Amino acid sequence: MFDGDDCGMNVTKIILMLITLFTGVGFYPSNPLPCKYSVRDVAFVNIHRDPWRLQIIKPNSATAAQFEQWNAQVKRALDRTNIHYLWVDEGGPEASVIHATNPQGREKPPFAASLTSSTGDQIALQIPVDELSETLSGIVESPLRNQILDDLSESLCGVLLIQSGRQAADASARTAAQEAIDSIKKQMWSYEKAPDQGPGLYELKVSDRKQESWLIRSLGLQAESMNEPKIVLLYGQGVVLGGIMTASEQLEERLVARASICGRNCECDLDQQWLYGQQILHRWTLANERAAETSLDFDPHSTLVQAEVTQIIQKGASLGNPVGQEPQPRLGSGLVIHELDHLDPLVTPAEPTASAVPEIKQSARGTPSTETPLPPVADATPATQGTQGSIPWGLLLGMILILLVFIVFLGNRLTPGAGRPTS
Repeated sequence: MFDGDDCGMNVTKIILMLITLFTGVGFYPSNPLPCKYSVRDVAFVNIHRDPWRLQIIKPNSATAAQFEQWNAQVKRALDRTNIHYLWVDEGGPEASVIHATNPQGREKPPFAASLTSSTGDQIALQIPVDELSETLSGIVESPLRNQILDDLSESLCGVLLIQSGRQAADASARTAAQEAIDSIKKQMWSYEKAPDQGPGLYELKVSDRKQESWLIRSLGLQAESMNEPKIVLLYGQGVVLGGIMTASEQLEERLVARASICGRNCECDLDQQWLYGQQILHRWTLANERAAETSLDFDPHSTLVQAEVTQIIQKGASLGNPVGQEPQPRLGSGLVIHELDHLDPLVTPAEPTASAVPEIKQSARGTPSTETPLPPVADATPATQGTQGSIPWGLLLGMILILLVFIVFLGNRLTPGAGRPTS
């Protein structure tokens, strides 16, 4: 009635059809496994960003005891900051460069020094000998900066409004910034990776410009460019995201879009150059460090973490990710803004959904900085991203089914009387 061989072959055909079905469809997830770190996370690891560099001319007339005392003061004042310092000989080539930008240093008793940002911009300094510690501490600390850094240890990001002194313009910018923050908090649940605390709003008042002068210099602003409100988005360890914005009709949308980047995976289709940015001059206290570790659930100073982040950044660069345009924001009720007006946008009518992004250029030291925007680029994910990190479920299932075929076929062969017709 039933031939054992025919039964075995029928089972074999069915299993082979299932193998073809599963493997033919391509049983692979369309998206890679989620990245372990967010853009915000990487801003705390901080291994791929050059520090500020302070060069101080050492007077030839200084005794060994005097120099030891000065060096101890500098070391103490710059402890746990993002400034690396170096003493240079008064007759050396580095001193000549400092004197060229700071000619008064030859005639006056104060130390002549030069502070260089990660983008290569230099600031000439005159540091009084009897105010060495106070001057250096003022470079890295101020009330507003301390408040911002304390909050950034636990929050998604911070929105800094630099007042212009024009009340109407400042009020309009403040309203737009606050509405953006409210929208961000409502939709943070939808971000791939985000902390519990949303953004905060901070204002640098005109009356506080003197005590916050080094915060202003950190941002590369000059007094003459502050006649209109400026808005800066800070995240991580005091990193500027995407450059400085001016108030506009679409300020709220631009802030929402940019803040969402902080909650994105640090790899995938995101341009790795978003992970770079100028750091404001600051002191990162032990309390800030501990709060950040609690918020991140990992130690950003861990060798393993630093190695993983380095690989992620290198992998993103090797994949040639497209320039990451700012994502379309969702404003509270779910409204999607399809046209974003970013820094001097170059959007053409033919491409209504594309948005401009600040160009990230390489400095002489190899660290990108933000200046002028690029033309809109299509938000395309490289083909290599689709299967990277995915589990080969189809192959695994196919191997299991092949093993089942073999077991069924062998079982039929070893069954007594298999292959003989029954009467």
